[in-house]
Amino acid sequence: LELCETGYYKGIMFHRLIKGFMIQGGDPTGTGRGGRSAWGKKFKDEIDKYSSHSKRGILSMANAGKDTNGSQFFILLGPAKHLDGKHSIFGEVVGGLHVLDAMEAVETDTAFNSAHRDRPKEAIRILDTKVFQNPFKEKWVPAQIRRKQEEEKKEAEEERLRTTVGKWFSAPAPEVKPLRKGVAIGKYMNLKNIKAPKESDVKISGSKRRKKTAWGDIGKFF
Repeated sequence: LELCETGYYKGIMFHRLIKGFMIQGGDPTGTGRGGRSAWGKKFKDEIDKYSSHSKRGILSMANAGKDTNGSQFFILLGPAKHLDGKHSIFGEVVGGLHVLDAMEAVETDTAFNSAHRDRPKEAIRILDTKVFQNPFKEKWVPAQIRRKQEEEKKEAEEERLRTTVGKWFSAPAPEVKPLRKGVAIGKYMNLKNIKAPKESDVKISGSKRRKKTAWGDIGKFF
């Protein structure tokens, strides 16, 4: 999947075709002896006991023996359960089987002693690849690619913070220091702006006397 995302397979040809069995590709050299993994080296087999080379359209890794996976793969043209436990299955053709039919119909070199035995006489190439979802993106991505992604993510977050933080908030108010030490209540008030009230502004409300009734002072019960 990582090689697909980087465009590694674009233009690569299928160099081996055995009708009724499989068609193999993924080697940029087109010889069957080249190719590399996303890590730049061979990687171990990933055998799933619940998967099987049981039908047409199964995608599996080609190798030169145990734990020698690179970039080459093959698509089954028919059941081949004898490959179970030896090759790592990673996918299945879910649409466009008519294309697979057309690929299988291409004539090949069948000469027994030919250096190009089973090679399609007409070039069959991968035009392009597109990954819709990579479930292994975070776990299996190579370290150098992961670092680049993390740097880009960090830069994007820093840019977001520069352009959005404070956008919905008013500017911070300046700090007002207390006028006197040891004053707690009203220490943030600016006493210079407080004026003494005029005598005419001062109102004194007199106390009201409660009326007494035969029941005594009713107000005391409320």
